[in-house]
Amino acid sequence: MACRRRHGITRSSTFKEEICRPPVDTATASSSAPSSPVASKKNHRDSPLSSGYVNSPFQHRSKVAIATAAKAKLLLRGIKTVKADLAFAKERSCQLEEENKMLRVAHEKQGRI
Repeated sequence: MACRRRHGITRSSTFKEEICRPPVDTATASSSAPSSPVASKKNHRDSPLSSGYVNSPFQHRSKVAIATAAKAKLLLRGIKTVKADLAFAKERSCQLEEENKMLRVAHEKQGRI
């Protein structure tokens, strides 16, 4: 959010492919001695070379973060599925053990008679 504010980008324009910037005034951008530190930062921020340099890593980091979040979401979904499958397998195993025990007892009773 602070980065958007610093660069004069609105919230909705962060999701667009390209962010249009106002044209750089050549008189202020080419001045050799800025009148104040604030003007110096503004000139540096609005220059075409620095804006491409600053936005490119930021956009790359943003894309990497989004991809990582999507991957984490998929992995979490997979973990939940595996947990559910394991719980079902344990429950079914207990049922089969009980059934096996009942059949074994019934078979032993038939053998004694």
